[in-house]
Amino acid sequence: MDPAELTSSDRSRWRVRAASLQTLLDGLGGAPQRALGPGLVLALLAVALLGRPAEGEAATFYVSGSGRDDARGTSPAQAWRSIGRVNRARLRPGDVVRFEAGRVFADQSLSASGSGTARRPITFASYGSGRATLSNGRGAVFVADGASHLRFRRLRLTSGSSSPSSAFSSSATGSGARDIRIQRCLLFASGGAGILSKLPTDAGWRIVDSVIRDVGDSGIILFGSRPVVVRTLVENVGRDSSIPWAKHGIYVKAPYAVIRRSTIRGYPDSGVSLRFRGARLTENRISGGDVGVGYFLYDDGFGKSLLDGNTITGTGTAGFYYDGDGAGAGTGMTPREAFEIRRNVFVAEDGVGLSIANARNAGISIVGNRFQGGAYWPILAAKPASEGRYVETRNVFVGSPRFNWNGRVLTFSSYRASSGAGRYDRLIAADDS
Repeated sequence: MDPAELTSSDRSRWRVRAASLQTLLDGLGGAPQRALGPGLVLALLAVALLGRPAEGEAATFYVSGSGRDDARGTSPAQAWRSIGRVNRARLRPGDVVRFEAGRVFADQSLSASGSGTARRPITFASYGSGRATLSNGRGAVFVADGASHLRFRRLRLTSGSSSPSSAFSSSATGSGARDIRIQRCLLFASGGAGILSKLPTDAGWRIVDSVIRDVGDSGIILFGSRPVVVRTLVENVGRDSSIPWAKHGIYVKAPYAVIRRSTIRGYPDSGVSLRFRGARLTENRISGGDVGVGYFLYDDGFGKSLLDGNTITGTGTAGFYYDGDGAGAGTGMTPREAFEIRRNVFVAEDGVGLSIANARNAGISIVGNRFQGGAYWPILAAKPASEGRYVETRNVFVGSPRFNWNGRVLTFSSYRASSGAGRYDRLIAADDS
């Protein structure tokens, strides 16, 4: 901190401490000062004047509803009062900022503009029992361009239901924000999204053990590469019907996304809307929307995506929907993303289980799944094109299913004969399920 940044009260304490330290050093005499060395003397001066560790050492700062912005901030008894004071601090790698649990801090958006390192991230968290609330109409947290290695833990974050802003977002321009982790946070009651990673140059965002609920737009929107969502609840999202675009539980316009052991329920369009290659969705529970998982091409290349061990229920159009248009990529490309669909449970009371007739140019493998419910057809598919592949085996179908193959509705035996698929499949009566 530069002395010019201090308040008048800070400057008064600066002069008193400087005089006291000088008296101490004078009392030591010249030889002891020379023994200490100029670097250590300056370090001692920094500690005495600023109340924080010397350069290279991390500090913990506290923010309390009963604090003072002219305090040192380094203990609950000397806590700062506002987010604005946090935004003015020059945080260093390893620093921690703790907000008092049970209090609401609403004077500004928290502007996370500094950077930690992989081993020494900068952390924002709560102290005390429960969580602190950060609330601002422009968004509770804004991650500045170029920021990296930041952690957000045990916080309640909201922009307010009447605000169009997202609760947590990054810059829309620049080189992106990297290694941003949101853990054990509640993001709620926002007119925009819960979490919005805006740039393809964002990278390595992780959302773990968190809750996103009651927001106007999609619950989570991810543009940066390799995002991870684990053990997170997304519910009652896309509540603002005046927003003209589709609203999803999680919108993933990013390659190599991982979504694992999360629950997504109560959304208008897709529970998870995939737009890029290489996604891995495992052991999630998705329910209460039009489509469980949808794939729409916005990429300029292809890979293989995985759906493994998910339970997808209560969908209106499809448990899984593969779009065949490719117009979203702006290149006129034909979608060829391969999907391995295995060990999932699809319970569709309307629409279909898998809508993959538009995946004729892709490699589709459907193995070891269970299909039940009152859907029109468990599988809507078509004969693959020359570059495509269709494998369907070892699946369980409950009831007396009909299949839509090449636009024809067929019994199970007719479907097997026509498609050449269905080896080792089993049909079981609904009463035996």
